[in-house]
Amino acid sequence: MFLFACSSSGGDAQGAGGATTFGGAGPVGAGGTGVGGVGVSTGGTSYAGSGNTPVGAGGTIGAGGSNGGTGAVISGGGTGAVGAGGGSAGMAVGGSAGAGAGGAGAGGAAGGTGIGCPGQNLAAVPADTSMRGPWAVGVKTVHIGRLTIEITYPAQAGSEAGKPPVTYDTRDWLPKNATQGAGFTPIADSESPAVQPLNGPIYRDLPLDATHGPYPVIIFMHGTASFRVASGTAQATWASRGFVVVAADYPGLFLGDQLCTSGCGCAATGAADYPGDFKLQTDALTAGTGDVAFLKGHVDMAHIGFAGHSVGGCTVVTQADTTGASVVIGLSSAAPIMSTGGKLKSLMFMSGMSDTVFNYASGGGLGNFVCPGATGAVTDAYKASTGATKTRLVGVTNGGHLTPTDLCQKNADGNNAIQVLHNHHWCGVDAVAIVGLPTLFDCGANGFDYKVGVTDTIYATTAAFEETLTCTDRTAAFMNIKTAETTIGDFQTK
Repeated sequence: MFLFACSSSGGDAQGAGGATTFGGAGPVGAGGTGVGGVGVSTGGTSYAGSGNTPVGAGGTIGAGGSNGGTGAVISGGGTGAVGAGGGSAGMAVGGSAGAGAGGAGAGGAAGGTGIGCPGQNLAAVPADTSMRGPWAVGVKTVHIGRLTIEITYPAQAGSEAGKPPVTYDTRDWLPKNATQGAGFTPIADSESPAVQPLNGPIYRDLPLDATHGPYPVIIFMHGTASFRVASGTAQATWASRGFVVVAADYPGLFLGDQLCTSGCGCAATGAADYPGDFKLQTDALTAGTGDVAFLKGHVDMAHIGFAGHSVGGCTVVTQADTTGASVVIGLSSAAPIMSTGGKLKSLMFMSGMSDTVFNYASGGGLGNFVCPGATGAVTDAYKASTGATKTRLVGVTNGGHLTPTDLCQKNADGNNAIQVLHNHHWCGVDAVAIVGLPTLFDCGANGFDYKVGVTDTIYATTAAFEETLTCTDRTAAFMNIKTAETTIGDFQTK
């Protein structure tokens, strides 16, 4: 069925069993500009300051970082040195005397007690928002009411040592009690290999990193006939950078239910109730009981973001005022919001510019018939939306409807998920959402590389989430978005 990948590519390499460590202080830059930067070691590979250049194992810091200006706030630790002529020091990681980013000249700002918004204590992350962060990623499958949910989260340093990475058999999301027609044959193991996120492993049931936090929350909603780990690479990346990510199978919408009600003769797990499902999740996270008790006291419910793909994107955008979200991201969706006084600070629309389900530039597409609130193109939704402090539009050149997801891989036989289902005469495939799954399965134009689309999505969405939910300045990330990710062909902001 739907494939992520059989091997990881891109992102940070992680040393086997290596605990996450933080390097010591870099030298002070000359001429009044502070700091060589604080190094972050991810599984044994260190990075110097915000430049993210490998400088050797064990957190060793390279010279000459470029983060002069106001005092850099790094989590915990003692006072850093001040640049020549600079102001007050920043704070270093882990108690060592770090080089604070003193002001360029007089009056640099004082460092604080931790990276993040007030009340948060988070670790430093790479400035390249497409990269994984310093945390190993844990994952738990939990149940909240009627929902089955995958939670990915920042795990305790070193707790992944000796653990096998989590893989998924995506046939698990097919109906178990479907009535098949003539010609049906089961899908062989070789046609649906064990899969995992593209840019590195995740590990089952690791202990949460309780030395940092509380962590901001991202709630993710999949699209029609999809499932909770369909955007697993993005979910794992966000978690590695200090977010707790909550992704449910939505009754009435996820793959098994859609096939059951489209010709497979089986009952759905429930009717669609997206506002109710959102409330189930936010209430459970606030209470910290049941299957999510391990998160009690470790999530920052004042800083919540929502993201969704296709119908999921339309839904999280139109429900933004009722969910308490500070950031909302609609992926491959075209529903605008006229916010009426909620907490919404940041809104983003991101889509492939060759999307055949929701038109990018103009006119209504096929998806508008099933997407709540969609009346025009993705660009129209961006222009019509009001109420957020910042609203952005990101277009991926040649990208298709599934570009923001992990769904466009092929198996060893060269077949995508829909071709596999057709080859085995699976029930319901041609009737889902009236038009059938083949119509929705749009991976882009002109040989577009799906891995590039996933990276583009992570870069843009992570910058938006970190800007508001961890109070990190991502001005440079957005300013350089079309050079950092060259397949991003359109970027607008208002």
